[in-house]
Amino acid sequence: PWCTSKGFDYSGPVGALVPAQNFDISGKNIELKVNGERKQFSELSKMIWNCNEIVAHISSFHTMQPGDIIFTGTPAGVGALKPGDVCEVLVEGLPSCVFKMAK
Repeated sequence: PWCTSKGFDYSGPVGALVPAQNFDISGKNIELKVNGERKQFSELSKMIWNCNEIVAHISSFHTMQPGDIIFTGTPAGVGALKPGDVCEVLVEGLPSCVFKMAK
């Protein structure tokens, strides 16, 4: 069920792309707000695998190219969104990603 529940049209909004070598996740947090209310929050250091481990693992199955995007899991607090909800994803030190849920 995860593939169809997470892999529908327009289900992967992406903010500004920043080259990995230009950003260090050390000590940074990730947060999701829905309609201004914090729904998810965690320290990036709590990821089960670090970025290098994730890329190494995926690269053993798929050819990776510059610009490829890897989607991982999210912190606790996952919940349903409805049309009209305004979502803001924040990672300290990066531009935020804001989008409004459509139909």
